[in-house]
Amino acid sequence: MPSQKNRTFAEKHGNNVNLNAAVKDEITKSMKNGAVFCNDAFRIADKLDITSEKVGITADLMDCKLTGCQLGLFGLQSQNKASESLLPELKKNDLKKKIMSELINSRLTCKKAWDIASQHKVCKITVTELCNEMKIKITRCQLGAF
Repeated sequence: MPSQKNRTFAEKHGNNVNLNAAVKDEITKSMKNGAVFCNDAFRIADKLDITSEKVGITADLMDCKLTGCQLGLFGLQSQNKASESLLPELKKNDLKKKIMSELINSRLTCKKAWDIASQHKVCKITVTELCNEMKIKITRCQLGAF
């Protein structure tokens, strides 16, 4: 949400964006305490065969908070985080090299972080932890949260 008080999530999209009724219905069904979890947003995108970005925009238009980022960047309790320290050093080094090879302007996109985790068969949060260790920021949330 924008940093200024009394602003809504919807404001970042301007007045030319319409609310998708089918997506709104699915988000409403998935909401808990005014928020929808990242994994639920992706489930909705798959179910409706739309992009995750469209789900994120609809959530914003509903002023619905996104939580439970699968990369651990927001809304995830620390006890649920993975530990990259359990990885063998060789695997860590391979992951770090892959991360470095995918940087755009010294940053890693959310999508690339997901892809790296999938390709290397590690938790998404492990990629985040390695990025943190390397002082690399993850950008361009697939849902539009950051």
